[in-house]
Amino acid sequence: MKRILKYIYILALIILCDSCSGEEPVSSESVLDTETPALSELDIWIRENFVAPYNIDILYKWDDNQVDLNKYLYPPTLENVRPLLDVVLEVWMKPYNEIAGEDFIKNIAPRQLILVGGYNVNESGTITLGFAEQGLKIALFNVDQLDLSDLEDTQQYFHTIQHEYCHILNQTKPYDPSYAKITPSGYTSQWFGNGSSYSLRTALKKGYISRYARANDFEDFAEMVSAMLIMSREEFDNQVNLLVNVINGQLEELEEDADDDASVQSDINDLKIELEEAKKGVAILRQKEAFVVDYFKSEWDIDIYELQQKTTTAMKDIVTNHKTAGK
Repeated sequence: MKRILKYIYILALIILCDSCSGEEPVSSESVLDTETPALSELDIWIRENFVAPYNIDILYKWDDNQVDLNKYLYPPTLENVRPLLDVVLEVWMKPYNEIAGEDFIKNIAPRQLILVGGYNVNESGTITLGFAEQGLKIALFNVDQLDLSDLEDTQQYFHTIQHEYCHILNQTKPYDPSYAKITPSGYTSQWFGNGSSYSLRTALKKGYISRYARANDFEDFAEMVSAMLIMSREEFDNQVNLLVNVINGQLEELEEDADDDASVQSDINDLKIELEEAKKGVAILRQKEAFVVDYFKSEWDIDIYELQQKTTTAMKDIVTNHKTAGK
């Protein structure tokens, strides 16, 4: 048996050698294309406006290593990339540089911005609009859905950018840990749950500027910062007082028709109790606002109200320009 196997092995070796002997000699030249790909007009613009001045690379082409393959994600439509990046420069980068110095973003910035065309939907049903990873990169989703002629849509998108950049600032210089002690009992991993317990109304009563702010103090702080930087000071004040104003309006309507109706009077009493809770929420939000103001001034020598004025003005100018261009 061993002799038979030996002959089979020798025969196979002869056939292999014979088949190889007919091949052409191996070329000394590489068959790999080692030439630098030609840069598109967009690539050249990105190099001039992001890579050269800030050392920030923009990844807008498909890369399996940069996305979750378990989700339906796709690269942004090419024509949507430049308009978004124009706004990133005007609304995020330039205001910081104007307030804190021309090297601020260069020294404290992600090394990569990853752009994705569609929504990043989680199993819980929530949608991740963006994330910052170890201070090295920021991923931005639903680029193709951004309507720069719509103020609310644009505010929501740049809320994400300001939120994620705040994380990078906090990773560089942490905020006062006592911030986490302002509303420790209200944080929950189920901030996105259904029902009134998870509504914005409840969040405001508990002293959170948004539902997501209830996730943990790290997200809470970033939500406060991003809210301040996408709204004017007056708009932010209105958001802080939103629930108080809503409840006062509801009370006025009920009191006009109260008469002797016991059920209406019961509703009025409930609203008055909720109004006191809402006022406590306002006081808490003002306390958190003070922490944010102090952090930006003490750690970065930035007047956040001055930064707020520049970011919100730039955003509204862009929306106005896109509306005009669309007519």
